[in-house]
Amino acid sequence: MKRFIAVLSVILFPLFLYSNLDLDELCEKVSTIVVEVQGMEKSTWFNHSTTSYSIHGFFLNPDGYVVTCKSLLENLENLKVMWTDKNERPYCLDATLILEHPTRDVALLKVDHPNGEPFPHCPLKFDPIKLKSWVFLSNINYYKQENYPRVGKVLKFTSHKENIHNVMLSISSVNGGIGCPVFDLNGSIIGVQVNYYVNKDLICCLPIFHLKKWIHEELPEPLRHQI
Repeated sequence: MKRFIAVLSVILFPLFLYSNLDLDELCEKVSTIVVEVQGMEKSTWFNHSTTSYSIHGFFLNPDGYVVTCKSLLENLENLKVMWTDKNERPYCLDATLILEHPTRDVALLKVDHPNGEPFPHCPLKFDPIKLKSWVFLSNINYYKQENYPRVGKVLKFTSHKENIHNVMLSISSVNGGIGCPVFDLNGSIIGVQVNYYVNKDLICCLPIFHLKKWIHEELPEPLRHQI
C-alpha cells in the first residue's frame, strides 16, 4: 500500500500544489474516518436469505455518529460498523439507526467506542462545490485493512427544475463505495457518494451543503454544536 501511495504521489504531485497537504498527509488524515457499514438482509416469510451487504460511511463527530446512505439500509438488519483506528486496530461495532433524511439519500447511525475514546472526524465544508475542482476519495477494505485513495475532478452538476441536486465526478468507483465521503484536497468533507453511473469512472456525489439545514435543525442537539 505504501508503494502504491508513493507512485501515486509522483503522478499527482502537481495537483497538491493547490493543497496544504501532500498525498501521504491527506491519506493519513482521512483514512481513519471512513468506515464500512455491514448488515444482513431482513428475512421474510418467503425469503430466509442470510446474505450480508456492505457500504461505506464516515464519522461525523467524536461521539460516534456515522453518515451513510439510507437507501441501502432499508432491507438490512443487525447493522455493524467496521473501522480501523490510527494504530491499525480493527473494530466491529454494533450500530443503531438514529435518523433518516426525508428527501436525500443519507442516514445517521450511532456507535459507541468500546474504550470510551473519541472517534476521528474531519471538518465539513458547506461552501458550494466548484466546477472543475479536484476532489479526493479513500475507500476502505476492512478485511484487507487497506485504503484505496483516488483523485478526480468535478465534471458537471445534475439538476431538477433548476435546482442543483447532485454532482458528477470523474473518479473511478469501487464495489461498496456508496456512502463514502468526498473530500477536497485539504481533507474537508464536501460531499457523499450516493451512486455511480453506468460508466464506473463517473460517480454521483451529494454536496454536503444540501445537508446543512438538516444537520443544524434535525440532528440531536449536542451533535449540532460539534460540527
